Amino acid sequence: MNNSNTIHKRIELARIRTGMSRLQLAKIMNVSPQTVHAWETGKATPRTSRLLNLAKALMVKPLWLQADDIIADNQSVDDGLLAIPLNATQPEVAQVQTNTHTPIHMYDISLNNDFMDVEWLQRKEEEPIYFRNTWFTSRHINPDNLRAIRAQGESMSPMIDNQDIVLIDTEDKIINDGEVYAVIFDGSFYLKKVRKTAVEILLISINPAWETISIPITEKNKLNILGRKVWRGG
Repeated sequence: MNNSNTIHKRIELARIRTGMSRLQLAKIMNVSPQTVHAWETGKATPRTSRLLNLAKALMVKPLWLQADDIIADNQSVDDGLLAIPLNATQPEVAQVQTNTHTPIHMYDISLNNDFMDVEWLQRKEEEPIYFRNTWFTSRHINPDNLRAIRAQGESMSPMIDNQDIVLIDTEDKIINDGEVYAVIFDGSFYLKKVRKTAVEILLISINPAWETISIPITEKNKLNILGRKVWRGG
């Protein structure tokens, strides 16, 4: 069976492996067969809140279904099999996952009164994303410093699309030209490529429909870098 590094192909591969039809999976997930077809063909992606039940239905690990940065590309469906029964409770699933993985929680951002700092508000209604512990050590990242947020808008498309999940390392604030950072400038939050020159700091959009924001170096105190993007997932 061929491997795949997209969640869409992995759903299809895992469904075929179980012998289920799209209709059968749709009934288990309480969605239409058209929705399952959209998941498998890339026309839609399951919401994060559905991943746990979808993984249990397909008898695979939830994190195996997610982006290829979480699970190595060369893993097969068998590599993703859950070592727990399908009727396991969510705490039991979480315990299996956290033996080798660390959860990163979803957050919203709230600007403080001075518009120069933020409060990170955990989104308790959304399931966390689980990353292998080796993912952090290989990148020298402390998971305690990570915040997962959802991108808003199309200014960074196609690199980062609307509603993509982005991990921000809140301890990595030194500008490395061309990297993407979460920043606050002039009372607004941005997710942009940042470039620093001798005379200005540029906040660059990937989508050419959005103009580059130029900040004179003399006004750099108006820029607050919240952290660097270290991962994104659709």
